[in-house]
Amino acid sequence: MRNVNYLFSCKKNVLERILLSCFLFFTLNAQTDKSYVSKSVLDYANYFERNKSNLDPIEGIWEEYAVGTLYEDTKVLSRLEERKRASWIVIKKHKRILLPNKNIINRNDSFYIKLKKRVLNIAYRKYRYEEYFKVLNINGSTVGFNAYFIKKKNGLYDFYCKIEELDDQLITKALMSNQNNLLMQYNAPLNFISFFNQEMNYEESQINKELFWQIEWKKSFK
Repeated sequence: MRNVNYLFSCKKNVLERILLSCFLFFTLNAQTDKSYVSKSVLDYANYFERNKSNLDPIEGIWEEYAVGTLYEDTKVLSRLEERKRASWIVIKKHKRILLPNKNIINRNDSFYIKLKKRVLNIAYRKYRYEEYFKVLNINGSTVGFNAYFIKKKNGLYDFYCKIEELDDQLITKALMSNQNNLLMQYNAPLNFISFFNQEMNYEESQINKELFWQIEWKKSFK
């Protein structure tokens, strides 16, 4: 097993590997050519322009700026800033949620009553529709991740992100400081860090580390 001193002698490479691998699914979709504008981005930009009077403030095309700081206890091990790290598309969606059945099936109901209730529940089932804001990469895809915002009040949104290969999920607050800026900050779950550093053979219990992210999104198409 590699000792702790060796691990931290490589701390710069570790942080760069984490940051470039993407905690918030970023490297799964980051652009390699910063000047490239995909067809999906252009198509969505046209859609946002045509419908700008009906859009939620968070809808649009965003550029991401990120600062990551790696800590051991309270000591800063490394820090890296990335400007225009990636672009993201945010668009309103609706999901259908089944409402609870009115005809509750009880254990003591007869077979006939249970069957009748099941038929009635199927025949008269009702749904509600919940609004959310889906995050897409520059190709209009969500391959490898599932991320979205739920609107709260006063410019606040709840942000949810799950990378398909991990069991953990990030949940944090996002604040629109104005119509064109979105701010988030959070600590990376431990298994997110470990996932992107699998070749570093060490025991998690020996290292108390923390990766803190500060994220700013700037709207590029309004």
